[in-house]
Amino acid sequence: MTQVRKNPLGLIMNIVESMGLEVTYAYADLIFVAHNAFVLQMGENPETVNLYFNQESDIALRPSLAAELSRHGQENNLTVVEQGLFSLEQAADEKLKLTFIAADAAGCGQPES
Repeated sequence: MTQVRKNPLGLIMNIVESMGLEVTYAYADLIFVAHNAFVLQMGENPETVNLYFNQESDIALRPSLAAELSRHGQENNLTVVEQGLFSLEQAADEKLKLTFIAADAAGCGQPES
């Protein structure tokens, strides 16, 4: 009998740690990694996780991190899809505001030449 995976949080945390990175914070469907360098978002499909890089992260490191996450994901039957960027800022009421920026609007994949 095949086991149905409902929430890949444990698997994602193991993948991140096997890369030598640290899960900084996990909340609901979001996993913040390496002091917010990127966020992994779990969706309705437990076989897929969305990847968003912090807009302030090192552009040159993004392609190699995305490739390594994708490779580790494939080894564990998990598809990692690069979706774009995110920004995190403190709102006036002391809460954090998380904004996702789609990849086509962000131009986040490759360093500029």
